[in-house]
Amino acid sequence: MSSTVQRILLVEAPQIWRTKDHTPPLGLGYLAEAARQALPDAEVRIVDATAEGWSVDQTAAQIVEMKPDVVGLTGNSHNRFNVIDLCRGVKARCPDARLVLGGPHFSYTADDALRRIGEADFVVRGEGERTFAELLGRLADGDAEAFDTVSGLSFRRGGEIVHNPDREPMSDIDVLPAWDLFRHERYQARLEGTGRGRAVGVISSRGCPFRCVFCANRNAYSRRIRFRTPVHFVDELEMLAERYGYRDFDVWDDTFTLKREHAEAVCREILRRGLKIRWYSLIRANTTDEVLLALMREAGCCSVGLGVESGSPKVLQSVRKEIEIASVRRIARAAVRLRMRVKAFFLHSLPGETEGDLRLTRDLMYDLRSYSRRVRSIWAMTVVYPGTELEELARQQGSLPPEFSWNDRTPAGIELAGDHGSVPYFANGAFSPDQIREYAKQYRPALRKALARPMRRLLMRLPIVHRLVY
Repeated sequence: MSSTVQRILLVEAPQIWRTKDHTPPLGLGYLAEAARQALPDAEVRIVDATAEGWSVDQTAAQIVEMKPDVVGLTGNSHNRFNVIDLCRGVKARCPDARLVLGGPHFSYTADDALRRIGEADFVVRGEGERTFAELLGRLADGDAEAFDTVSGLSFRRGGEIVHNPDREPMSDIDVLPAWDLFRHERYQARLEGTGRGRAVGVISSRGCPFRCVFCANRNAYSRRIRFRTPVHFVDELEMLAERYGYRDFDVWDDTFTLKREHAEAVCREILRRGLKIRWYSLIRANTTDEVLLALMREAGCCSVGLGVESGSPKVLQSVRKEIEIASVRRIARAAVRLRMRVKAFFLHSLPGETEGDLRLTRDLMYDLRSYSRRVRSIWAMTVVYPGTELEELARQQGSLPPEFSWNDRTPAGIELAGDHGSVPYFANGAFSPDQIREYAKQYRPALRKALARPMRRLLMRLPIVHRLVY
């Protein structure tokens, strides 16, 4: 019997940040490779609307023109309404196509999504490769009754929404995305933290064991840590350099330095092959030291991202960050000595944060900046994501009312971050977003700019100057 699935499209809906550097969407690449292995005779394509510069309507028109049998739509909380609009636009013009939602946002809101988005047929939850591949097999066989056996799948049966048991995370992640399906000439992102080169995102591990309350990593899928074989990972870097001309890599592991032996093995493999590449990675203050940083620098790591969140030990404890301020300073100084760039990330309006805590954060930001111009402190408002403890706290406190839906545009009177795709702000009760912004205007006063750099570095090490100038 011939397959009823001949054309499979995997779609990245338009993102909210039009000016943000965009790299190939790795999740779709992994799904595409899994789809090709599941149905070798089917045509599999990736449509990246953000890279193409298409609107939602333009993307829908392009999808319909391709006459797909199955459309996989990935989404995050920021661009979720673009995904929903795209889903509705495609279904209206191509009613026979099966529409599958996936990605972090719809994984955590599967029930609400299927209730609110009548055009969606399925939701793939969590790590999607094997679930999507099995779903394609059932669709190709035309056996609708077999959907019950696909772990990690949510769908409708009549008027009932069915959530199959979660799927166990993949134990072997030595797999590659379908790099050949991306239009690489469309991607011109610069290396994170440097603004130079032409970079592409890669991963050497999956998962994060930490339990920060604002991060959606508390379920078994995302907390279980798995590492790629260092040789396999570096093989991929070498292939991307030789075949597609990439020499700069954003390593998107949650924490590259999580397992020291893995990080060291990757660096030594890069050095053994003599690869002339540059790369960026995310690190943590409690999993990194100067010896490891020096090895990373020798292997081409020229920029690191350091999640700090707050300068207040009390706030760090309340959000379960599990780092110490002294370690943050130590790592930042070590990176500067190695001539690495550092992006230090901070959040405002965290649970329990007071004005005194804000001052501690501000002082730490300036202290780090005084080490070198290579250190850049970046702050953002705390927003709520589905599946986080912060969401539970917001619902308990009433800042997310009972009628709030992640997949409905009705704001229900809550404060939304419009520049973040209508993701809700976390209301900690002490400050409004406008008050935070007013406070943040202190961060770049004219007097600080007027000071010569050497004098500024000297003065900024004195706590009393923080009070006088800032």
